[in-house]
Amino acid sequence: MKDIIFLLSKDCLPCESLPCYGNNYWKTPNIDELAAKGTVFHRHYTAGGSTSMALSAMLSGHYSHEFRSRKRYTAVEPEEFPSMYAEFQNRGYECHLIWDVSWQNETWPLVREFGDEDKVIVHSIDIAQPAGFHKTNQERLERNEELMAQTYKLIYDAMDSIDLSKKQFIWMHLPHVLKGRRSYADDIDVFDNIVGYARKLVGDDSLYITTDHGHMNLHKGMVGYGFHVYEPVTRIPLITPRIGERSNVNSLTSNIDIPAILLEGMIPEHEYVLTDTAYYAQPNRKLAIITKRFKYILNKEGYKEELYDLEWDPEENYNIIEKHYYDKDRLTDVIYDELYFYPYTEEAEIALAKLREIKNSLWREPEYWYGKYVWFRRELNAAKKKIKRFLHI
Repeated sequence: MKDIIFLLSKDCLPCESLPCYGNNYWKTPNIDELAAKGTVFHRHYTAGGSTSMALSAMLSGHYSHEFRSRKRYTAVEPEEFPSMYAEFQNRGYECHLIWDVSWQNETWPLVREFGDEDKVIVHSIDIAQPAGFHKTNQERLERNEELMAQTYKLIYDAMDSIDLSKKQFIWMHLPHVLKGRRSYADDIDVFDNIVGYARKLVGDDSLYITTDHGHMNLHKGMVGYGFHVYEPVTRIPLITPRIGERSNVNSLTSNIDIPAILLEGMIPEHEYVLTDTAYYAQPNRKLAIITKRFKYILNKEGYKEELYDLEWDPEENYNIIEKHYYDKDRLTDVIYDELYFYPYTEEAEIALAKLREIKNSLWREPEYWYGKYVWFRRELNAAKKKIKRFLHI
């Protein structure tokens, strides 16, 4: 096993932002070279549509529904499952975490899959640019090269402080937007420069590139992440040093596979993978079950089902289960399959039956009063936000 393992992730990074996944704007020579020399995963999915769920899954190797103590987003007990950090510690690695200072209070308590927490060397640095819905004011951001230079220095100083003569596991998690840039995907060149610095520091054979989740980026008229399980959020980049002879992996993988990939150099095989947006007691939960061809979605509110044929309809425009479509222009309700040509109905019905079986095997509901309590908390928080917006607080 390698003496240095460097996992470099950038929060909220969809595949479409990187040229090796098809982006035609950015130039990312470092990431491109790593992709050419290494292994690129093309059907890699996050297990959670938000940071705390995605990171808990990635570090523990377990899906959200497998955590028995986690009913909703709240502070959690450490190490419900033995984590990747714990295994690196058991193998004699010094373990580091480099991330923005805000995450130490906001994200760490919701994850707690860090092995012996007292032994993790945490580098909390001020590198996150609040943007979009993470901003409290309405002033338009602009690029700031002075701030960008300070951000580079904080990141590089943290990386340089690590003693690479020892066995090291380093995980650096960069924010949605790096301080100095103004929007999501406005800092892909910066990310590539940081990848380049890491390459010089630890070498290409030690460097792994990924994210926690993507975001909708206005696909289907939606801007963010955390509340949806469509492809722009769920299918995420993973680029590793070459594993065996495989330059490309087109089979299904999940970020629960990260421990096996990093620790064992093993690529697990899956009949299906899962993505959750919330823990089981939350009323706004959406669960996606993704197979090689079909994606099934259950929206807990109203128990609305969706089914997509990702080979026929990769942009998820046609919900095969939907029977009627309301035409807003003509003010009339019409039968969906008289408008949209789809030739694989029988295959879809067989897949739907199987996917419902899988859903039934892992779906659970909270105790009645606890479910009502969680619902009330959500509604109260929503009301508070509306009042703040109204008062411009």
